[in-house]
Amino acid sequence: MANIFDDKSIRDSSSLDLCEVFLLYFDEMRGHMPLLSYPDEKLIYDPKVMRPINIHSIWFLDFEEQEILDHVDLEYKKKVYFAKKFLVKSERKKERAGLKKETPETIIIMVAVPNEIEIFGSSLIKKLSKIIQEKYNDILWELIEGEIAKSVVIKTKLMLDNIKKSYDIKRNINFDIHNTILKYFGDVVMDSKSDSIKKQKAMSFLTLKGFYISSLKGFKGAPYDDINLFEKAASSKMLQGTFNPFKISEINFSKNSQELEVVIENNSEGNMNSMQVTISHIREFFEKEILNEIVDEWYPHEELLFVAPLYPHIDSYILNISKKDKKLKILTKLIEIQKYM
Repeated sequence: MANIFDDKSIRDSSSLDLCEVFLLYFDEMRGHMPLLSYPDEKLIYDPKVMRPINIHSIWFLDFEEQEILDHVDLEYKKKVYFAKKFLVKSERKKERAGLKKETPETIIIMVAVPNEIEIFGSSLIKKLSKIIQEKYNDILWELIEGEIAKSVVIKTKLMLDNIKKSYDIKRNINFDIHNTILKYFGDVVMDSKSDSIKKQKAMSFLTLKGFYISSLKGFKGAPYDDINLFEKAASSKMLQGTFNPFKISEINFSKNSQELEVVIENNSEGNMNSMQVTISHIREFFEKEILNEIVDEWYPHEELLFVAPLYPHIDSYILNISKKDKKLKILTKLIEIQKYM
């Protein structure tokens, strides 16, 4: 069977390493059974990955108990597994006596996130479960039927047709999961202001993981479909395959004056107005701003030097360039002293 992510752009950007999503169902004969996993479909075949999923308490709660909680969480080995259970329509012939074709299917969705960004898990699972229920409520039973057919040794033409149909459904669900996650974390990155210390810590974790907004096509309020939200930064060079209006030309450290020097070029063909450049240092996931400059007019291909003080025992600094009036981040760069010494 071909990889669900047979589109190269999906494969490349799906490895965000920010979360894992699992869709499962309760089989009347075999118990807990996986349907798909994101970002890698092979996750469901790894016993170590599936262990916390199989022991999750969501399986043992009835729907009345779960409705009170909205979703159920399990912390396991530095990750938090958010889970939600719901029923969907079914026309599948059941194997257990007493169950009718119309007996609804029990579906479980789980989202696993690192402890550091646990604060985002609750709202993310709500978004994912909503889109799956709204778009796939009437056809998830066909996905289940196709998955069951795969385990049959001698397959009829109908079974083969069911398998093909289930593959198409699975691929569409994976694309919806992928796009929902990109949109969600895109909103998180755009909305960088927060009074919550826990959220600020989570935002710092995202930056330390090396994920940045790398391209804003059109720049002025471009839709999310035109934004490559997360790319791993490549030192001071432009990110390959994307365009950013700013380029870091040079990064230097002065040991004598204990200063950080960053040269940034307006890499576009037009003037960039009201740009805000900030540099912050990081200690235990918390940021402290040490430079905040407003550039009223930045000419095409003009290079500007920004100088910030170095602090003892601080090894990581974050550079941000944003549009001041719209609070729109354009470039974020993690600068680690060790890499430039």
